[in-house]
Amino acid sequence: MNAKLVFEHAHCVVAQLNDHTISVKLNGFLKAEHLLDISRFIETFIKKHSITAMMVNQTELKVLSKDVLEQMTKIVHATAQNGIQKIAIVDAEDIFAKASLGKLQKEAPFDVSVTHAHFLHERGALEWLHIAESNSVA
Repeated sequence: MNAKLVFEHAHCVVAQLNDHTISVKLNGFLKAEHLLDISRFIETFIKKHSITAMMVNQTELKVLSKDVLEQMTKIVHATAQNGIQKIAIVDAEDIFAKASLGKLQKEAPFDVSVTHAHFLHERGALEWLHIAESNSVA
C-alpha cells in the first residue's frame, strides 16, 4: 500500500502510511499560528481514523521560537490523549532546531503510555514502525 497524502501546508505534509499510521513532515521556520492549523488537523484525523502510530520527520525544521516550543509542548501532551501509542522521530539536522527540540523533550516528555524512538534517517524510523520503505512521502 502506498502512502496517501491527507494534508499539505507550507510547513507540513501529513500522509497516511497504513490504516493506523501517519507520517508528519515538518519543515522550515514554523510559527505558532502554523502549528495551530497543523495540530487541529492532526488531532481530528487521529481521532477519526483511529491512528495509533506516527512518524514525525523534523530533518528540515529550522530554529524554533519560544511561542512555537510552547505550542509544540501542548501537542506533545495531547498525543497520548488522542490514542497515539508509538512515535518515531527523525531528528532535525539544524543544530539550533535540534537543541530546541531536545529542550522541549526534557520539559514536556511524552506520556509513559507512548513508546518513542529517535532516528537520524527516515528509513530507520519506518523500519521501527514496521512500514515498508515504499510508503515514505517526500
